[in-house]
This record gives sequence, C-alpha cells and structure tokens, in this order.
Amino acid sequence: MLYTKSLDGDLIIPNFLTFACVFLLTFVDLKKKQSPFTKWIKGGTEKELPMFQNASFRKLKMYSSAEINMSQGLEKIRQQFWNFKGEELCSDKKLKKWKATALHGVIDTAWTLKKTPLLVLEANKLRDSAPQASETNKKRQKAGTLDENIKRTLTNHKALLNVNAELTALNDPQNTVQGKKAKIEKLEDAARAAIGDLKTAQESLRKAIQNGRSKAAKPYQVSDQIIKSTSEPSKEDIEGMLKAVLERTRSNTSFCESTDDSDE
Repeated sequence: MLYTKSLDGDLIIPNFLTFACVFLLTFVDLKKKQSPFTKWIKGGTEKELPMFQNASFRKLKMYSSAEINMSQGLEKIRQQFWNFKGEELCSDKKLKKWKATALHGVIDTAWTLKKTPLLVLEANKLRDSAPQASETNKKRQKAGTLDENIKRTLTNHKALLNVNAELTALNDPQNTVQGKKAKIEKLEDAARAAIGDLKTAQESLRKAIQNGRSKAAKPYQVSDQIIKSTSEPSKEDIEGMLKAVLERTRSNTSFCESTDDSDE
C-alpha cells in the first residue's frame, strides 16, 4: 500500500484516506453549486447512466440499467430506445424550452414508428423458422393470421405517414391556403386517430407472433446498432415491406387455387 506523510512529517496516512477526503470535499462543493453532475455523484439513474446526462438534468424519465436488465423482448428494446431518443431530444437546442411531458410524447410516437419494422422482422423470422405444432405455444391461430396482421400494421403505418406529410406541408409558413388553422386541427385529429390505429394493429401483430412462437425461442434478438439508432423508417421503407408481404400472400393464394383446381 502507498502512504503519504502528514504536514508535520510524523503521521503516516494511507493514500486511500486522502482520496476519500478529497472526494467528500468535492462532493460538498458540487452540492452547493448544484452542478449537473450532483445527482450522478449522489446516485440513482444518473450514476448508472452518465451518458444520458442531458436528459437526466432536464428531469426526463430515464430507465436505469437495473430496470433494463430486468426487462426482456420488446420492452427491453423500448426502454433502451427511450434513453437514447430522450438524450437526443434533450441535446437539441431548438427543444430546450420543451417540457418533459411534451418530450415524453415525442419519444412515445417515435417508438411507435420504430416498433413496426421490429415486429415485421420478428414475424418474418417466425414464418421462416416454421416451428412444429408440438413446439408452439398452447394458443392456436388460423393460417395466414401472421401475414394479415403484418399487412394491417404496415397499412396503418403508411396511413399515419401520409397524414403526417400533409400536416407538415400545411404547417409550412409559406403555405397560405385558406382556412389553414381549421385544416391543421382536422389533420392533427386524424394523426392522433392514425397513431391509435397503428398501436392497435401492432398489438395484434405482437400477439400473433407470441402465439406462433416456439417455446424455446429467444424473441427480438437485434443488434446494438439497431437499438441505438433513433431514426424512424421512411415511407419508402414501409412501402417496401408492405409490397413484400402483399407479393408473398398473393403467390401463396395463387398456389392454393392451382392446387384446388388440380384436385378437381
């Protein structure tokens, strides 16, 4: 162990005690100044997640590493996405006057948009794996249920993006269309309804995935890059996924019809 002599040269003090004294003095000083790192030193979410200091400083809801580790599946991804998106928003100077409740709403909407491709990806994995009947959950569902829910989710997602595009164009300062305020209010109502429809569709797809999944399957295995990405799928992304499922179901229908004809 390393030691340090006292000022009078007689007393020997272990270095770790010196460090402890310095730490306590620093803590008291920071506490008086109310530094953004005060909470981080005192403990809590900020201690575990110093990389999200902007969001924590603005009193945004943040998930601790303990909460995230106790979660699984989509909920775990949602909590991780929430932290990254929250920090991104709180780092934007244009949003510095926004209250935490408003930012929570933005994050929730962003997660709803992020959730669609995650569900579609998981559904496609499930279709490709084709588990045996003895391996699946007890709840059974009709053939084609998964694809129908994928189509419904993507269709509702596309509808939301269309409404949002109209709303963005109408909010343009250069847009001087007559009755602009009333039209904006109408589109905002339509956007809220579209978000509700999308969430309902997503929940139905989630349940369809859960019902058809193998008991031993590890759900929603995605890379850290996908989790940390706060970008949302574009309209082209959604249209591409929708086109793929429509072509797949169309080809399956054609195959079934040709099989029925040959049986006759």
